[in-house]
Amino acid sequence: MKNDIIKTETPNSITISGLSNHFIERATERNVSTLDVKDALVNSLHIGEVKVDDLGRTNQAFIGEKATVIINPITGNAITTYPTKSKISRKYKGE
Repeated sequence: MKNDIIKTETPNSITISGLSNHFIERATERNVSTLDVKDALVNSLHIGEVKVDDLGRTNQAFIGEKATVIINPITGNAITTYPTKSKISRKYKGE
């Protein structure tokens, strides 16, 4: 998984530089495939705004048809992933 995702470039020119342990654990636990992660990063249906949480951590969501990937847009590190709900996928596909 790691080698297939690192160096992937998003539509807004962020290059994935690493995968957190949390990301790897969640992808495995939630059965999110490498292909679905890459699709979310490269062919995003929607790219969320850059946000900063209560602990000062920066993140941005990349919503794909089958997976949503949260990354740190400053470092390029993938933080977590989860399956995209079908309702969200349909919303951003315009269905």
